[in-house]
Amino acid sequence: MTTSSNELSAQTHGPLAVLRTSMTRDELFAGLCILACANGLWGHVIMAVREGGWWGAVFNLDISAIVVFACVATVLLLLRDKSGEIRSADLAVTLALIIFIILPIPSLGWVALTGLSLYILLFASGSPSRKRAAVLMLAITVPMLWVPLLVQFFERPILELDASLVAWLTGSHRIGNMVAFQQGSGYVQIAPPCSSSTNLALAFLCWVGVMQWANRRWSPEDILWAFLVCSSAVAVNVMRIAFVAHSPEYYELFHNQYWNEISAIANILTMAAAVGFSVLGARRELFSRV
Repeated sequence: MTTSSNELSAQTHGPLAVLRTSMTRDELFAGLCILACANGLWGHVIMAVREGGWWGAVFNLDISAIVVFACVATVLLLLRDKSGEIRSADLAVTLALIIFIILPIPSLGWVALTGLSLYILLFASGSPSRKRAAVLMLAITVPMLWVPLLVQFFERPILELDASLVAWLTGSHRIGNMVAFQQGSGYVQIAPPCSSSTNLALAFLCWVGVMQWANRRWSPEDILWAFLVCSSAVAVNVMRIAFVAHSPEYYELFHNQYWNEISAIANILTMAAAVGFSVLGARRELFSRV
């Protein structure tokens, strides 16, 4: 009876023992993060490369360079200490997350990353770098999963808010999510892909990424920098829409003929403003290491 119990115990703890001797807890979390991000990004990458090439993919809102930076920074933060022994609960969570990751559905990759970040924050935040990585993981899922989901459920009020800002900037009026041309007759309709919500979420991710990478402690001053980062993203998008809402001629020229080029310029400006304000907010921590 004792021999049978020992054999059963050895079989039960076999996979856990193998994992403990082959990798650390942080390395396991880093591997799961890589798989989840790869699953979440692969579909967007393929579509963006087909539509605009590699240059277009870098500045595409679906796979912005900000998202790629955040994914890489998260993995580097997890691998900074490479400490901690894998526990039984870690193995159970890994098996559950693998089910989401192996399915070829990008959104499930971000669901898995959300679950991993919450598990680390609630039950496995043993080291400061691991906790910072978990915060950054959760921030990645904001523009990649939760904000698009939010837009689907609250599309009308979100688009109406964008229309209100554009109408205020152009000095015209709106009806729902349609803004009257500043000169001439007709309206510009703001569609979900033109919403400022995606820009806002990416700017927020950039701010969180820089703050976590710089290991900046939170202070009331950060509220100002976060506001500047997010408001700059909204401002760029509103000005982009206001530009084509000037007149039917502008709409025909800049929306129907050169919209991709204008969108690329707007995305570059959004990224530059978000990075610039984020770096300014964490300048003491970032440049003190130089």
